[in-house]
This record gives sequence, C-alpha cells and structure tokens, in this order.
Amino acid sequence: MLKRFPFFKQLDAMDCGPASLKIISKYYGKNFSMKYLRDKCNITREGVSLLSISKTSESLGFKTLGLKTTFEDLKDKLLLPCIIHWEYKHFVVVYKITLKKIYISDPQLGLVTYNIKEFCKGWKRNEERGIVLTLEPTSEFFKQDPIETTSNINKYWRYLKPYKFLIFQSFLGMIVSVVISLFFPMISQSIIDIGIFTNDLDFINILLVASLVLTLSSVISEYFQNRLMLYIGDKTNISMVSDFISKLLKLPLKFFEKKMVSDVLSRIRDHVRIQNFIIESLLGLSISVLSIIIYGIILFFYDTTLLAVFFIATILYISWVALFLSKRRMLDYKQFDANIENQSEILEIFNSIEDIKINNIQQKKKWDWEKSRLDIYILNLKALNLNELQRIGTVIIDRVKNIVLTFIAAKSVMTGEMSLGMMLSVQYIIGQLNGPVGRILSFIQNFQEAKISMERVSEINFEEEEEKVFEGIEMPIPNESPINLVDASFKYIPNGPYILNNINLTIPYGKVTAIVGCSGSGKSTLLKILLRFYELTSGSINIGNTELKSVNIEKWRSLCGSVLQDGKIFSGTILENIILTEENINIERLNYAIKSSNILEMIETFPLKLYTVIGESGQNISGGQKQRILIARSLYKNPSYLFLDEATNSLDAKNEKEISDNILQFTLGRTSVIVAHRLSTIMNADQIVVLDKGEVIELGTHSELLQSQGKYYELVKDQVFEENINII
Repeated sequence: MLKRFPFFKQLDAMDCGPASLKIISKYYGKNFSMKYLRDKCNITREGVSLLSISKTSESLGFKTLGLKTTFEDLKDKLLLPCIIHWEYKHFVVVYKITLKKIYISDPQLGLVTYNIKEFCKGWKRNEERGIVLTLEPTSEFFKQDPIETTSNINKYWRYLKPYKFLIFQSFLGMIVSVVISLFFPMISQSIIDIGIFTNDLDFINILLVASLVLTLSSVISEYFQNRLMLYIGDKTNISMVSDFISKLLKLPLKFFEKKMVSDVLSRIRDHVRIQNFIIESLLGLSISVLSIIIYGIILFFYDTTLLAVFFIATILYISWVALFLSKRRMLDYKQFDANIENQSEILEIFNSIEDIKINNIQQKKKWDWEKSRLDIYILNLKALNLNELQRIGTVIIDRVKNIVLTFIAAKSVMTGEMSLGMMLSVQYIIGQLNGPVGRILSFIQNFQEAKISMERVSEINFEEEEEKVFEGIEMPIPNESPINLVDASFKYIPNGPYILNNINLTIPYGKVTAIVGCSGSGKSTLLKILLRFYELTSGSINIGNTELKSVNIEKWRSLCGSVLQDGKIFSGTILENIILTEENINIERLNYAIKSSNILEMIETFPLKLYTVIGESGQNISGGQKQRILIARSLYKNPSYLFLDEATNSLDAKNEKEISDNILQFTLGRTSVIVAHRLSTIMNADQIVVLDKGEVIELGTHSELLQSQGKYYELVKDQVFEENINII
C-alpha cells in the first residue's frame, strides 16, 4: 500500500514557511513541533523569508539549495519534495510531478493537484523561472531528536471535573431517552398485532395514552439535558478562555509582535470548537454507539438478514461520505480564507475612508470588495455542487437500503415469518439507527477540526511566560541607585542586525536623561528594554549592584510610569483611563495629573466631564487630547521612574511648552528617561545621550554638545536658529 504524503495545516496566517518545513521533515521521518520550527525560522507578522527557511533547514541537518529555475529542470533535475514560492506570497511543497499533473502539499489547502498550466501560473507567474528551495537530508538530520508539543485531549478533562455529577446526570438522561424510545416500536407492534386484530379498543387507548406519557417524558428529559449541556458548556468555555487569556497576558511582548490579531482571535473560537467537541460530540458519540448496539440487538432478534443489509448499506454510506472529506476540507479552508479577505476589504474601507476619499479611489475599493465577494460566490458554488453530489449518493444509498429492507420485511409478513406489527416496528428501529450513524459521521468530521484547534491552542500553552523569559525572582530594588547599562546589545531576531550595539551608559538617579538620534537609531527600543518588554541579546542592565532581570517584573513596572508612541486609550471614561484599576481614588494626585497635563479645559467641554466615555466605544478625541490623557495617566501613577517616548509630539506649541515645564517639575528627584526630537523638551535635561545606529556616540549637557558641534549639533541646529537660542 502506497504511503500517503504528509500534510500539516498551518496554524497561523504566516505559518506557511515553517509548516512546509514540517511537512518535509515528517516525510523523512522527523516530526518537529510548529512552535520549535517557527522560533527557529524567526517568523514575524510579515511571515518568513526563504533565507530563514534555508538556514533553519540546515540547522536541522538538511543540505539546501535555493535557486530560480525552469519547470523542466524542476521536473527532471531537482530533488523532490522541495519548497516553492507560490504566487510570490506563499510557500508550498511539491512532492510529485507526472507528465500532466503536479502534486502539492499546501499548508493552507491540503493535498492538491494542478495541471501544468495552472502550476506554472501560480509558481512562475509571468516569468520564465520560479523560486525553489531543495532540501536533502544528511546523516545529521537523522540524528535529530524531534521537539514535539502534544495536543492531547486529556488535559481538557480537568475543565469538566467540577461538573462530573452534572455530566453523569446528562448522560443518564440520554440513556433514559434511549430506553423510552425502545417502547415505541413495541407499542406500535402491540396496537396492530393485538389491539386491531382483536378489536380491543380499550387496549389501544391504553397504549396510546402510554405513548403520550412516554413522549412527554422524553421531551421533558431532553429539555433538562439541553439545559445541563448549556450550563456545562458555558462554564467550561469561560474557564478555558479565561485560562487562555491569563496565559496570553503573561507572554512577552515579542509574542504579540509576531502574531496577527486574527491569529489570536481564531484561538478564542478554537476553544468553542474544543468545548463543543468534548461535551457534545463525545457524549453524543457514546449515546450513538449505545443506540446502535441496543437497536442492533433488537433488529438481530427480529431478522438477521435485515441487520446484515442495514450494516452493508451503512458501510457504503460512510464510504461514500468519506470520499468527499478531503475535498470538503480543502473547500472549507478556501472559504475561510476568502471570507477573511472579504472582511479585511470592508475593514480597510472603514479604517482608510479619509485616504480613499482624498485619492478618489472609491470605485477601485468597491471593485476590490466585489472581486473578493465573487471569489466567495465561486467557492460557495463549488461547495454546493460537491454537497449535492454527496447528497445524491447518500440519498440513493439510503432509499435503496429502505426499499430492500421494506421488501425483505414485506416478504417475511407474506410468508408468515413476521407480523404486520413487527414490520412497522422494524421500520421504526431502522429509522432510529439512521440518526446515530449520521452523528458518528459528524463526530469524525468534528474530530479533525477539533484536533487542529487543540494543536493551535496547545502551541500557545507551550510559549514561555514573560517572568520565566526574564528569569525574574524576588530581589529588592535598591533605593537611590543609578541604572547602569553594561555592554548592552540587542537584536529582534537571531539572524538580524543589532538594533543596540555594545552600549555602556549610566542613567543617574533622580536626574533627567534625554535620548536623541535619527529615526531608527534605537531610541524607542532602548526605552522598551528598560521597561523590560525585551531581553538583551548580550550584556546587562543593573540598578546599583542588582541586575534588573533578577527583579520581579510586575514590581519593577509598578514603579515605572511611561508614555509610549503607541500608547492606547481604553474604552471607558476619562477617569477610568487616568486611574486605570485603582479603586480608592487619590483626589490630590488626580487633580495634579489633570492640571499638569492641561486636560481640565478639555474635560469641561464634555457634558459628563470626567465620566465621558472615550475610546472605541465612545467619544472621538484628537491625537493631542489622547496624548495629554496618557500623560495624566502616567503622572497619576506617581512613579519612581518615568519613561517618555515622544510624549508631546502631537501637541501644539503652547500646550507642549506648558506640559513640558510641568513634567520637568514632576521629574525633580525622579529618575527620568525622555526620548524626543523637540529641542524645548530635551535642552533642560541633566544628561543628553546621542544614539546613532544603535551606538552611543555623544554624551553631555545641551550646551556641551552644542559647543562640540558634533552629531547633536547637526540634529538640532535648525531648531537652535529658529528659536534664536544661544549656543553658549
């Protein structure tokens, strides 16, 4: 029997590169986890480069060759399976080429087949050559010990443990429903064979009343089952998602920087799928199997031939449906991606409406949406055709089965082997058997989906938490000590360039240190490292004699106030955005923060004053208003350390000067680090650090650096002359 070529569904939108590498590794007998491969490939929100895939492959023990080649060379000369660049935006694995067909394992769609024209269009586009990465395993590859993550369903049982008794009650209710349903064929048979043939109307009335009572009992039982299932499902979902969000909040910033929002949101939906599978599918499967066994035994005693015909037809039914599973799955993937793209088109229109109008591209954007909607229609049409083909086959099998069973039962009645009542009972039993068979098929489909969901969720569970990344332990923070950076270097990805390179710097206690430099010099990155969003690649940061990474991360941040370039306003009132989680409001600090950030006048213009709702679900505010609220939030916190990154760049000149003076007063006796371009913000700093390409090139006060006429002078000279400031 030929071995089926491996396929692995990419877990995130930008996972195609690591997923393709996983597919080829699995083909050669090694099953690495996606998290391991993703980390090795240094994946970002933009995806991964062919160079990163090549370097990762070589670290695993592959010999690689990246090139642009013709289709003829790909077919005749290159080693398969290989990775190709598809439509200049996606990586897939080519594993087989015949005279007319090219076989691909696509991390997005599954195992797909293209003819030569379709393949060349997707691979080469309009060029003569396409991009290929060949991978040949060496002896080192086979020595690798695969690092795997498990997505075992067992760990989800802990969410059901608190509700074991309720689950048992629900299961018991299902059994009661099955037992009740067993009486209906017996009642039908007795009405015909005894009541009608003996003309006993009283007997018939008794059986009909019994049937009504049983029906009511069944309906009531199912109602309470559904109530229990809803309660259990809702509670387990809340627990699972709550744990998931808790885990997310403990992850380092770099995790969120390499994930798209849709990737995280899809994992929230994955929990619903897992919950439904565990509670509904597994319990439903148990009852379905029980029903098949019970009704199968009853049917066996009625007529073994009927049972044999039913099971043969069921096998044909399942086989026919199974033929369509892979195609349905591929279409589901395509429909999912097409719907996301269509939704993105709508969101882009709303988020970019000003640019759309100013550039008169309304028609183009409408056409873009219509094109994506047409793609959905085409996929829906394909899905409809596939579903209809499957339905026609299942209907034919089901109808032929029923005809054959009816014929056998009718013949048995005519020969006296079976009564008319028994025949009606058999028809009822067969109808009851059809339902469980359908549920078992649904279980198989749901299992495939739940398995992918478990893999996606489990991957997050294996991410290292922020505190563990930084090795934080309970060490006291020294009082009145400077912050020292010793040979501090940092880069975002292992194979990338250094953003900060060998920085040695002392940030004095209780003083203001300003950091200046051209865009991309590493200013904001340095600030985020001081806030412990990132870990240094090498070197250390110390507060006095205590290394910063040995301090509890939450304790450190509780002492820090910050206004970052990408600071956020939460949906809530102005007051809530300033005080955040504090329950006991310090009125003195609140008034000081409002006054120092110049937002009192703005607050007074709103009817609800401090209780005006702002953010996504409330009042729109300008960039300058947003920045002043962020400053108020930072000042209200009353921090020991203050970190400001272009905190006043959205303000007008008047507000900027007044607030800068207020901040300068606030920083007295506090260790403050300010990143800014405006001269008025930095000229009064106790120390100015000039960064260039991640290195400290100048250090001194404003007047000292102006007199030296170096890089700092070049950065601020225009502002010096505009504002008529003396150099000395």
